[in-house]
Amino acid sequence: MTAREAIARVFEGVDGAFAMSDVIARVRALPGGDRWTDASLRSTLSALAPNTAASRHSPSIRIRGFLFAMGGGRYRRWNEATDGSLDEARAAAPRRAPTERTAPPKPTPVPPDDLVRTFVDVVHADPHQPHHRRAPHGDPIVGWPARAASYFWPHPVMDLRATHEVLAPWFDEAGGLSRRLAAGDAWTDENRRRATLLAWQMLTWGGVTRQKDFGAAVVEEVFRRALGLPGGDAAPMNSGWTKVAALATAFLEGDGERAPHVIWDSRVSTSIVDRLEPVLDARGSAPRKALPGIGPVAGRGGTRPRPTKLRWSTGYGKWRAQESGSAFVRRVRDVLNEGGNGWMPLPTGGEGRWTVRGGPPSHPHRRALVCTRSCSRTNASTWGKRSRSCAASPSTVER
Repeated sequence: MTAREAIARVFEGVDGAFAMSDVIARVRALPGGDRWTDASLRSTLSALAPNTAASRHSPSIRIRGFLFAMGGGRYRRWNEATDGSLDEARAAAPRRAPTERTAPPKPTPVPPDDLVRTFVDVVHADPHQPHHRRAPHGDPIVGWPARAASYFWPHPVMDLRATHEVLAPWFDEAGGLSRRLAAGDAWTDENRRRATLLAWQMLTWGGVTRQKDFGAAVVEEVFRRALGLPGGDAAPMNSGWTKVAALATAFLEGDGERAPHVIWDSRVSTSIVDRLEPVLDARGSAPRKALPGIGPVAGRGGTRPRPTKLRWSTGYGKWRAQESGSAFVRRVRDVLNEGGNGWMPLPTGGEGRWTVRGGPPSHPHRRALVCTRSCSRTNASTWGKRSRSCAASPSTVER
């Protein structure tokens, strides 16, 4: 029995409507109904309703669709007397359900400029002692360029250049997959297979493979949400999926209209919040008002968790935190690129303009963005893991 057949059994002989959660619960009650993840069932259910935009991304399922999406997450069997020809609906451009998001989320608030500049100055002046396995590694360093150059994960042998060499091919391929979705083209079965493999490689690299739901449908949802495209409203977010969001959007570096995500996990968020808190406290500013959405993600290890005095937004599992944290890091990058704090060391030698992930901008033909870890955590996340006092840097914040 396939997921489509299981859902068909739920609606068999039923004239009324079911909420998505009810459909999933009824499928679970069927013999063998626990073989599919919730994400897989959600994706199949949406694809079986030809009047949804999401159905066009699963043409092999949509062509056999028999449901009508009523909006509000409710579905019923297609009624040709009121809904029109089912065959025509399957073949036509899908109509969007009333509550389905048809545009990217509202723009994330821009962080206060003076606060970003103070953060940049604080990190630049603060001495940093890299650590490996809780022991000092190398000499203390000072300044954004030195911090970025000292990046390694998870072992000193995997320095900035080695990390770039390992991860750049993943970002190249992920960029191509993301551009396909952004152009409005559906992924092929091979696209989904490759995207799922890339996502798993990112989770493995980050040491966060223990995900409740993992599969092609969930990976595509995360790609879509990170890109601000329809079909990503149900995408999960945690310290693993933030890395996939960074993977999916790395190719956007340098695009003034859109922006790459950073890896907003416990290391990055803790590092940034830890440096922002005394600044806000001295000003008498409330974090939730000054930096809405930004907050630490729960995590343990090294110097985490770190106690906070002020009340911050909850960061764990929140796309709002992911988007707000990414916006903050992008603004840090922009301030650094005004000059005055040195330039970004490149993985292959030399220096250049700062990027969110700590690598050279993507080439128009070879989207080789530095690894998200070297970039994303290069400063905050990366430094956070190796050292006990990480600081974030556009080229490092996401790591």
